[in-house]
Amino acid sequence: MASRILHLAVSALLEKAYVFRDPDRLHVGCVMPDACTSRDGHFRVKLADGRRTYALSRFRERYGDRMRSDDLYLGYYLHLAEDMIHRQILYGEHHYVPTEDYVRRLHRDYSLLNPLIISQYGLRDDVRLPDGWEDEPIAREFSFRLPEFLDEMRGDFSIPPNDGPYAVFTPEIADEFIRRAAEAMAGEIEAMRRGETTMDEIALAWG
Repeated sequence: MASRILHLAVSALLEKAYVFRDPDRLHVGCVMPDACTSRDGHFRVKLADGRRTYALSRFRERYGDRMRSDDLYLGYYLHLAEDMIHRQILYGEHHYVPTEDYVRRLHRDYSLLNPLIISQYGLRDDVRLPDGWEDEPIAREFSFRLPEFLDEMRGDFSIPPNDGPYAVFTPEIADEFIRRAAEAMAGEIEAMRRGETTMDEIALAWG
């Protein structure tokens, strides 16, 4: 899955093209799935053929109306869709195998990349816990450690700049992901406004 800073960077690009109702709620929503205490919060499912995917259609069925009126839910949905683009790039195109060692090195690269991404995309340490978040329908459906997660995220903004080296996730791959994810999400936002979708959760499934 993409890091929370990468998701914020994608949102920053989208905000240059769209005027969102509540950017603060968008920012919380776009990192919130990673604060869920179980995989259920990512709507991850196993298909009959053994592949796995994110049930984006299920999320739209449950929260489609809220997505159209509340940017927290739109941000949450975009996070899930962006993670599918992330998997497509890393595992489908760069052919990485998600071993335990790979995941460990990937997370180290995320930490190394944070200062660069924060600077390059003008990200700010201003994501705050929304009032009454525990009463949100999605928070009643799943369990989240959102206050602690957002506190931890502030640490991402205090890491000093560095020059790597990067083990698996380089600045070039990060830029590729952010650019492609922003383009795909812009297309999805336009499609949703027409009552359609561009995200094929079956075609984007992985083995």
